[in-house]
Amino acid sequence: MKEIKLISIITVVKNAESTIEKCIKSVLNQNYKNIQYIIIDGNSSDKTMSTINKYKDKISVVLSENDKGIWDAMNKGIKLAKGEIIGFLNSDDYYYENSLQTVNDYFNKYDIDFLFGTVKKYKIMHGFNPNIIKWSFGFYTSHSIGFFYQNRKT
Repeated sequence: MKEIKLISIITVVKNAESTIEKCIKSVLNQNYKNIQYIIIDGNSSDKTMSTINKYKDKISVVLSENDKGIWDAMNKGIKLAKGEIIGFLNSDDYYYENSLQTVNDYFNKYDIDFLFGTVKKYKIMHGFNPNIIKWSFGFYTSHSIGFFYQNRKT
């Protein structure tokens, strides 16, 4: 029987009123339901918070306060994360329908610490190409939206 792990998704945002709703809906509309959704807002001055508040009853944690930038906001989210798996979803990005079920399936099937998957930007970015490692500081990089890691503090 497959374990249904708690997945914490962290969205950090500041002044993203034009994209935040699509982002939120992509998390809330997942067929995978064991999700802790955390939104860290950097004290937006536009209508971002009014959009977030429309969904507040379906979001696990909403924190809106000044921060010291994106990394500070991400670290705030990590401290609040209770999931066995943690992923980041930027406020102008979104997940496809079965994304989190796929993530859970991989963490159940393989003994892995992290997972990074296909990301669609201006093109589909996927696969492992060892030749890239030679010119990317000795490691294979991933876009944050496609990156999930096992939370060792749980």
